[in-house]
Amino acid sequence: MAISLKESVCTAHNITADTAILAGRIQWLTGQEREVAEAILLRGQTAASVARLMGLSPRTVRDRLRRIVRRLAGRRFRMTIRAIPYLAPAEAKLAAVRFCQGRTLRQTAEEMGLGFHAARRQCDAVWAQVQAIERMRKARPAGEVFEAMARGRRRRSA
Repeated sequence: MAISLKESVCTAHNITADTAILAGRIQWLTGQEREVAEAILLRGQTAASVARLMGLSPRTVRDRLRRIVRRLAGRRFRMTIRAIPYLAPAEAKLAAVRFCQGRTLRQTAEEMGLGFHAARRQCDAVWAQVQAIERMRKARPAGEVFEAMARGRRRRSA
């Protein structure tokens, strides 16, 4: 009986599948958010010990962790990380910054070097693409989604 790659990685590192999924999602966070999430969720440290190390209050660390977990479990985050491989590089970066890292529209505009209104238009367009990819993913097997996306890109470039 063959086992999946995820199962073999999990057994090799002695972690559960849920922990592996969580670790994969944590990689999309910003630096300090990643440190907090890894320390508490993966290594099992307490919020108080992480707060001491970071020079913050335990309450601040718990609040940040609550926001991080809410974002990681959210529908928008899940849809975005599934759609990123099908997006153009600039669109993928915008999607990662805005929807995965949870930056505000103004922060996204600054990071991407765009004006506020241009960033809003692009974020709206990218979110529409993410939703379309999700609809296609649900309607078709994985290989067919990729083929359909490739056909769409060829038509646009021609």
